[in-house]
Amino acid sequence: MKSGKILLIIQTVFMYIAIFMFIAAFAIAVAQEANPEADSSVVQGLLIGKFVVNFIPLNLALVSILIGFISIFKKPKDPTKYSMIIKLVLIPFYILNFIEWVILGIGTLNPFLFILGAFLIVFGIMFTYICMLATGIYNIGYVFGLIKEGKANGLMIAALIFQFVYVLDIVGAIILYIENKKIGEINEN
Repeated sequence: MKSGKILLIIQTVFMYIAIFMFIAAFAIAVAQEANPEADSSVVQGLLIGKFVVNFIPLNLALVSILIGFISIFKKPKDPTKYSMIIKLVLIPFYILNFIEWVILGIGTLNPFLFILGAFLIVFGIMFTYICMLATGIYNIGYVFGLIKEGKANGLMIAALIFQFVYVLDIVGAIILYIENKKIGEINEN
């Protein structure tokens, strides 16, 4: 799980870097709106850089998913607390990310840019879902391990399903953490 923790931390940092690049580009573009002769190369550079930077957490997420999938077949260590913390830290990112993709989608409501808009929407949904799935894949492997041992209860199985649904994944991570604490307390007594 140590490599998974490092991957998730780096993934989280680059997700925030990408979103802050968009916020900076948007703020500069709004500030330049009053001056039509302003140089837009900074905004263009930030947006291009943002899309390039997006591929770093995307690739890290794919590696995390692969490592997490392999952990399904092993007995992984308890990732529930760490996964829950990462998911809670990413809540502001997902809110800003949603706003970002809405702004980008609205910006392509031009008949000449419609195909680009469709691509952006599909890419935004895929990027967000893959990054979300990467933060829960270790929980999924862990719950499968508990199911094999016969220690998983109904709430844990529901939380496992929640790992595949936006917003509910956070609820599922919290449920897993609480339920896993109960199992730990029962096993210690």
